[in-house]
Amino acid sequence: MSTSGSSTKVTSQAPEHPHVASFRSAMERMEGDTAPSPDDVKRWAWEAMQARGAERGAVTTGFAHGSLGLLAGHTQYMEGFAVLMGTAFGVAVALRPIDGSVSRIVHTNDLREWTWSVKAVEEAVSGQPVWVCVIRETLRRLGASVSVEAVVASAVPPACIDARLTALSVATTRAFQKLLGADVAARSDGDTAQLIRSVLSSCTKVPYSTAYPLAVQAASPPDLTLVDTRKCEHLPLEAPPRSEVRWALITVGEEPVQPPSYHEARHDRALEALRALNQSDLSPLTSFSELEHRNLARALDVLPEHHRATARHLVGENRRVQRLVKAVKKKDWQLFGALLLMSHHSLRDDWNGTDKITDFVVSEVRERTADGMYGACLTGRGHAVLVAGQALALDRCLDSITAGLRESFDAAAEVLLL
Repeated sequence: MSTSGSSTKVTSQAPEHPHVASFRSAMERMEGDTAPSPDDVKRWAWEAMQARGAERGAVTTGFAHGSLGLLAGHTQYMEGFAVLMGTAFGVAVALRPIDGSVSRIVHTNDLREWTWSVKAVEEAVSGQPVWVCVIRETLRRLGASVSVEAVVASAVPPACIDARLTALSVATTRAFQKLLGADVAARSDGDTAQLIRSVLSSCTKVPYSTAYPLAVQAASPPDLTLVDTRKCEHLPLEAPPRSEVRWALITVGEEPVQPPSYHEARHDRALEALRALNQSDLSPLTSFSELEHRNLARALDVLPEHHRATARHLVGENRRVQRLVKAVKKKDWQLFGALLLMSHHSLRDDWNGTDKITDFVVSEVRERTADGMYGACLTGRGHAVLVAGQALALDRCLDSITAGLRESFDAAAEVLLL
C-alpha cells in the first residue's frame, strides 16, 4: 500500500504461501510476547507502596528473577546435581519500616492486607497464604526486630510454585539487606540458600533443596545454572542460542501436581532406599548422586524390589544432568531435548510424580520431535511444563497442545514464550 497526497493506492498481491504465512505468525508470536522487565516489576511495587502513603526515600526494593528447573526436582528429596534456567520474569518486594508492633503486607494482584505481630514471631497465622508465610519467615530468620510494611509485585506465573516462592524469599532478603545497609552482616550465597531452603520447607510443608535458592541468586537470564546442592556451589552455563532453541512455558491453573504428603513420603522413601543400599558393599554413600551410573545395575540387584524405582530415578537424574551439560556445550539440541523427555518419563514411571495433564503436554511434544521439537519436562511442583523446539515447530505445537487440553481436559492453558 502506498499513499500520495489525499489519495490511496492499493496494490494487489499474490496470495501468500501457507508456509510463509505460518512462519510470519510464528515470528509475530515470538517477538510480541515479552516478560515485564525488572524495572517494570519494581515500579509496580513502588507505585503500590506510594499509594499507601510511602515516600521514596523510606522504601527499599529487592528483585529476583525466577529460575525454572530443567533437571532439578530430584534434589528436593536427596542432595545432588541440578540444572535450572533463569527467566526474565521475576518478583519485587518493597519494604519500609513502620511504627507499632504489627507488620503489614499486600500483593499488587489483589491488595488485600495481611498482618502479623513482630513480637509473636512464631505465631501460627491461620488463613494466611503461603506467600505471606514466606515473607514473614524470611524476615524473622534474617533477624528483623521492627515492624515493616511490604508490597509484593510478581510476574512469575502462579503455576511455577518453586520459582515464584524462591524468588519471593530472595527478593525479600535483598530488600531487607538494603533496608539495614551497613548494619547487616554479609552472607554467602550458600548461607542464604540454606536460610531460604528452611523458610520454604517450613511454609510449604514439603522438602526443599538449595537448588532453587542458589539458582535464583545467581540467575542471569537466559543463561542456565549448574548446581551441586551437596556443596552449595553453582556454575553458569551459556543458554542455547535463541536462533536454535526457542522455549515456551505452558501452565494450567495454580494447584500443585501432588499434595504435600506425596513429597514427604517420597523424601522418606529416598532415605530408606539409601539406608538399604548402605547395607551392601557399595557403602558408604550419603546420597544417590555419589553412586556412579555404571554401578546402578549392581545397586538394583542388592536393593529390595520396592526400592529399585527410587534408586533408578535418583541415580538416573543425576546422570542426565551430567549429559545435559555436555549436550549444551556441544550444542547438541536433539540430545538436550531427549534428556528432558527421559527425565519426564522417569518422573512418571519410577517416581509417580506426574498427572494426565502434564503427561499429555509432554507426549504432544514427543510426537513432534521429527518436525523440529526438541523436548519438554515438568518444571517444579505445579502444572508448569517447559517446552523447547525450533521457532516454527514450537508455534504449531503450542496451538495443538492448547487445543488438546481444552478438548480432552476442559483445561484453559496459558502460554508464555521465554
